[in-house]
Formats: sequence, structure tokens, C-alpha cells
Amino acid sequence: MGTSRVTIMCPGLSRPIGTSPPRIPWRKVVSKVKMTCPKCKQVQEVDVKTATCPACRTVLRRCIDCSQYDVRVSFCKAVNRPVTAGESHYPTYASASTYCREFMPASPPT
Repeated sequence: MGTSRVTIMCPGLSRPIGTSPPRIPWRKVVSKVKMTCPKCKQVQEVDVKTATCPACRTVLRRCIDCSQYDVRVSFCKAVNRPVTAGESHYPTYASASTYCREFMPASPPT
């Protein structure tokens, strides 16, 4: 006598009970980014949290380098606020752009 196998499905899921769910590819967490320092003109590998040049300690997370900053109207689309031209080009440690979580380096013009 042969035994028959019964597959019981999870309610609301498309997989049988007792099987593992499909693997979800998680976003790769980036901890270092290569950026060009506007002051010393060197390409440096920079820690994402600090965002300062290791050679000259200049703040590298500038609004002008972000893809979400509109240069024409001096406006940040990420936080929906205007940014002065001085702050966008030369941020200080007290500037909002220095610690912006929405910062995404813009692709260089080709």
C-alpha cells in the first residue's frame, strides 16, 4: 500500500506549512563612500556618519552635491525647506546638511 502525501497550505500565503519563506534581498548598508573634497580636491573614502574629509576635516555633505537639492531655486526637496547659497556651498558643523539622513550624492555630469 502506498502512502499519499497531503500538503497543507498556510492561510493567506502561497507556501506549504513547514517550509521557510522566500529569502528577501535586503538593501546593502553602505558605511563608506568615495567623495571628492571641494577644498583639497582629493577623492577620499569617507565614513557616511561623519562625512568629513580625513585629510583636511572639511564637511563633505554639502547640499550642492546632493541629488535632492534644486540649485535653481536653492531648495531642498528632501526636507522641503529653502537652503541659502552660502550654506549649500560651505556648510559648517552646525548646518542641517552636515547630518542630513536624506543625503544622496548626485551623479557627476557626463
